[in-house]
Amino acid sequence: MKDKVLKLKDISVKKKTATVVGDLVLDSNGLQKIYTKISGLNVDDVDAFRNLGLNYSGVLNGNFDYKLINGKPTADGRLVLLRSSIGKKKIRPSVLSASLNDEQWKIDSSLLGDRLKVKSEIYVGQRSNETSYVNASAFISDLRTIFGMISTRNEFNTSLEGDLKADGRLSFRLDDPRDFDLVANFNRFYLKYFDKQIALEEEGRIIVKNSNIEDMRLLVRGTGGSYQLKGSGNRIDGYKVEQSFVVDLLYTGLFTDVVKQVGGEVYGRGILSGDFDNLNNYHEINGRNVKFKVNDELGAF
Repeated sequence: MKDKVLKLKDISVKKKTATVVGDLVLDSNGLQKIYTKISGLNVDDVDAFRNLGLNYSGVLNGNFDYKLINGKPTADGRLVLLRSSIGKKKIRPSVLSASLNDEQWKIDSSLLGDRLKVKSEIYVGQRSNETSYVNASAFISDLRTIFGMISTRNEFNTSLEGDLKADGRLSFRLDDPRDFDLVANFNRFYLKYFDKQIALEEEGRIIVKNSNIEDMRLLVRGTGGSYQLKGSGNRIDGYKVEQSFVVDLLYTGLFTDVVKQVGGEVYGRGILSGDFDNLNNYHEINGRNVKFKVNDELGAF
């Protein structure tokens, strides 16, 4: 420590194949600069990720640079997941980049081999009265691969197929986040699992302008069940958002192999009503002809 300034240079940490290096500068006013670089980190070596039990692997590399310039923070960072795969299927790298300059955050990401994309500009500090936005899109032509992240059984199940296409844009100001615009489009959804299937019956849409719900409709239906969402309202008169669903319990096989020989369905509905300061949330869920076998012991409800 010299003149109330702490400088740490060439910090280095190694674990297995991973290396983390960095620099740090602190003074009496707080953090002035930090630089870090990570390379060769297998995501399976991260306890928090490994405990998720996902059938997903890759090697993480990246860097982050933060410093104060004339009392204002600036930052720039990038993370890349290389050699990534879901089970035995190789997928293209996932990339996340972020920068902070003149009180504006820019964040771009391309995840799961370009299947999910997010681009945003967020204004903070004295610019929080400016309009920020988040754009997101999903185009997944192989839902079997995505469900393969949960279980290798899904990865090789030829009776499982499906796709998804959707996009949305959220606009808001951080100084008044309750006043926002939202446009979400659900163009396609289809999921087949053995002899059950569900699909988007028509293109769904959510349109909110100045926090007023102008349109909210989504309907998924098929031999495997259904899901419906609808809503209306505004900040003055309040809101009412309703959903109802029926799900064939066969779909539990997508998420666990503990439950076997499952039958029946669950159904329910939910209502969210009121205003921002007093939202009432009501949900109910029921079962019909439910039976399942767990570890060779049959139970019925």
